[in-house]
Amino acid sequence: MRILIITQQGGALIKDTAILPRIGDNVDMFYQPYPKVVGVTLYPSHETQESLLSNLKSAVGTIDAIIVVE
Repeated sequence: MRILIITQQGGALIKDTAILPRIGDNVDMFYQPYPKVVGVTLYPSHETQESLLSNLKSAVGTIDAIIVVE
């Protein structure tokens, strides 16, 4: 599964993973204290992916989920 993890401050990371973070989970990335998952969007549309991935140089292909952390 390929996921896009974004912060409400604009940070973003694409990750290939076998698990999907759930709302309330903490993720060990971006900053400390570790940010908490506040939103999960599965199967984002082509338009949504284009608007989010257009700013990421490492974005190749499609994503299966969008994870928002704060």
